[in-house]
Amino acid sequence: AAMADVVDTLIDSTVTPPILADKAMAWGDRSYSSGTNWSFFKHIADEYRFGNYLKSSSVSDLKHCLDTGGYVVASMGPGRFTKGGHYVCVWKYDSENVYVNDPASAKAERKYAPISEFMKERKAFFCFWK
Repeated sequence: AAMADVVDTLIDSTVTPPILADKAMAWGDRSYSSGTNWSFFKHIADEYRFGNYLKSSSVSDLKHCLDTGGYVVASMGPGRFTKGGHYVCVWKYDSENVYVNDPASAKAERKYAPISEFMKERKAFFCFWK
């Protein structure tokens, strides 16, 4: 669902989470027991012909992506957003917080996180630009 936010916003407004889930299954990037593999994001970058794609865990790469018109799917570990593993779509940051669309919750406290907390909980960033 977080990746669908990115594709919908930057490339194709007809894309939905079920469409991308079907692609993940067809590519072998999804399993019923362990979620979505990180290889999925490179496949999506290629499939939808994103101009730029970067896998990183650096806050400077996250900020650069957002500052230059991109969006980031963040793989998160245990903490504010999940007890295990979860993906969120990052769309903005400021001097204190990172702001996300969390497909699993509409709770206000899951729409942002302090930068230091976010960086402690992140596993990887998948950055996409047109």
